[in-house]
Amino acid sequence: MKKIFFIASFLIGINISNFSQNLSGENIDIQEYIINLDITDISGKFISGYTDIIFNPIEENINNISLDLLKLNVDSITCNACDISNYTYNDSVLNINFASAFNLEDEISIRVYYNGNPILDPSGWGGFYFVGDYAFNLGVGFKDIPHAYGRVWFPCKDSFTDKAKVTCKITSLENHTAVCGGELINIITNTEDNTKTWEWKLEKPVPTYLVSVAVGPYKLISHNYQGVEKEIPIDFYIHPNDSSKTVNSFANIDTVMAVYENLFGAYPWNRVGYVAVAFNSGAMEHVTNIAMGRGFITGDLTYEDLYYHELAHMWFGNLVTCSSAEDMWLNEGWATYCETIFREFVKSKENALNFRRSAHEQVLRVYHHKDGGFHPLYPISQDITYSSTVYQKGASVAHALRGYLGDSVFFTTIKEYLRQNAYTSKSSYDLRDFITNHTGIDLTDFFQDWVFTPGFVHYSIDSTKVSANGSNFDVTVFMKQKLRGRNVFANSNKVPISFMNENFETITKIIDFDGEFGEQTFTLPFNPMLSLCDYFEQISDASIDETKFINSTGTKNYNNTFFKAIVNSADENDTAMLRITHNWVAPDNFKNEIPGLIIADNRFWTVEGNFPNNFSASAEFAYSNATGSGNLYLDNEFITNSLDSLVLLYRPNRAIDWQIENATNSKFLKKFTVESLKSGEYCLAIYDWEKYLQVENNKIQLTSNIFPNPNNGCFEIALDEKFSGKINIFDINGRLCWGKDFFEENENISISVQNLKSGMYFLNAKSFDGKLFINKKIIIQK
Repeated sequence: MKKIFFIASFLIGINISNFSQNLSGENIDIQEYIINLDITDISGKFISGYTDIIFNPIEENINNISLDLLKLNVDSITCNACDISNYTYNDSVLNINFASAFNLEDEISIRVYYNGNPILDPSGWGGFYFVGDYAFNLGVGFKDIPHAYGRVWFPCKDSFTDKAKVTCKITSLENHTAVCGGELINIITNTEDNTKTWEWKLEKPVPTYLVSVAVGPYKLISHNYQGVEKEIPIDFYIHPNDSSKTVNSFANIDTVMAVYENLFGAYPWNRVGYVAVAFNSGAMEHVTNIAMGRGFITGDLTYEDLYYHELAHMWFGNLVTCSSAEDMWLNEGWATYCETIFREFVKSKENALNFRRSAHEQVLRVYHHKDGGFHPLYPISQDITYSSTVYQKGASVAHALRGYLGDSVFFTTIKEYLRQNAYTSKSSYDLRDFITNHTGIDLTDFFQDWVFTPGFVHYSIDSTKVSANGSNFDVTVFMKQKLRGRNVFANSNKVPISFMNENFETITKIIDFDGEFGEQTFTLPFNPMLSLCDYFEQISDASIDETKFINSTGTKNYNNTFFKAIVNSADENDTAMLRITHNWVAPDNFKNEIPGLIIADNRFWTVEGNFPNNFSASAEFAYSNATGSGNLYLDNEFITNSLDSLVLLYRPNRAIDWQIENATNSKFLKKFTVESLKSGEYCLAIYDWEKYLQVENNKIQLTSNIFPNPNNGCFEIALDEKFSGKINIFDINGRLCWGKDFFEENENISISVQNLKSGMYFLNAKSFDGKLFINKKIIIQK
């Protein structure tokens, strides 16, 4: 399913029903459900009828079973057509005791008669809805555990792993239609009470959360799509006034079906089905009967991502289902990634890249705040089963896996995985092992580092070295790995490095390395103008980058990088190339610190490119301390002082130290403007003496004292040992105001700085070998 306008507070508290997940039905294998319900009393929000549960024991000598049924009324039960009186029901679990035991070879049919007012999940997302003339279910509950929510309308073994065939016989008012999953095999007109009974059959086994019903005054519009194996009906059960809207909104559905079948295998169900429901928070991927909020069928293509996310579930989640809620990224992360797939193969590669950048930027910046921290994809805590981490980070990791394997291997392997595991439930470990065995590529480290570990890795080229080799060139690439939201470096890294010549032609090589650092030498037919890390955006590390080829003046927006270039001079016959990478990790620290200045610990920019002589540009670097709107969670944890204290730092390469850049700080617009953009790295820093002293004083292992403090400029310094080094005094802006070298001084040192004006200063004493003795605030009062 996909949720729209989802409110995070839904997940603050999780409701665990009065039963233990996976205990119900643990001794049986259910083969089929036959659900026979009357849903004519929509105004009374009432259902009644019975469900037949046909099952086999999975162990010998069973004399009782448990089924899940939530807050309905049980009238009576039969077993193989004989009445059962020995049962208990506590609003959550139905315990049934048999008069005699059953064994492995037995097939048993239980019939449970029940009625009542089916409930909604406490979050409001999931359960059984009655809205106006319509009744429908959504098969998962975001808050209840277990999340599978078949039990709100029929007795079942409610889990992601138990799959069974399903027949639904739903009685509706005469002017209503009952829509369920599978094939409509019969419609019975009941003249005695002016109702109709609709019989639907799902021949393929499904878990309970994918079983569905929707009842109301629906209109059917339908057409056939020629699939790779068979002709497939595509049905839309809609509000009678929405025909043209539906046709226009789903204009691309046949094309998307062709893409999905080509990439993931033949469509595995008998029909494609959407049913419009009175729901404004997304959709639910019931097998062949996707419940789509009517408000998202708008007559245009605005919500195509939602439509084709749900369609992708027919493969990811419905054909092969996650084996536990903790594995939910296998359903939702992959269906979310199919939004990128749809855009790439139906719209354009550029469209997909822009979409992926925007989605991944939110993953890196926002979702760990909303979801309570950085989380692994597996095991995901059940209080955030349906969180943005699962959906969006899951999609980012699927994209990274595609880059790791390469397109050809990735798509053929995933297609085979779906084929071989059809109609089963699988875990993250199962997916890892299948790909490893099928491709011969060991994915142990990839899954450990990308799926089982929270946070993100970040790759960058630290430096390169080029030497001539005959008519070729040997290029040694030195790599560096950094971390975001984690403290363990990844191994078995495979990072694409693209080498670009002056004609913007590229050769891409893969560098393999373990841990924090790596290096590898490649032989090229040209001396590269640029060496670019992940130029084609194939991996989902902690960075967002975009490249533009520029031959005109004007503003060039680099979306999702908090950067824009204002090109002042360009030549249409001499193209410039400008690549911006926004790195979501801490930049390197100072080689030689600037007292009082703290470098941002969460992000920096890399500027790369080829700038012809006639090219010039200014640039804007955005910042924000907002937590409630705008550039949410950008610098709010870093900016601890006034915006006047911010500066922009620059270095041309990593061999050179950071220097304060001559940049204009527009505090109202929250941006730095650089008049002449240069290649290199840029980052934010802030003057914050309190934080600086705290950090620096943690390095001091000696006891010192400065007295009297405050005074008029004559200070005594008491140390634990003799001092040889330099004592400096800085003002609050980090400017050096006084400094002196001392050689083999005694433990007590006198200094006089009476020429300094009254105010706050900072005294720093370091030995010549770099040991920090003092880093303290002093006050001069006159």
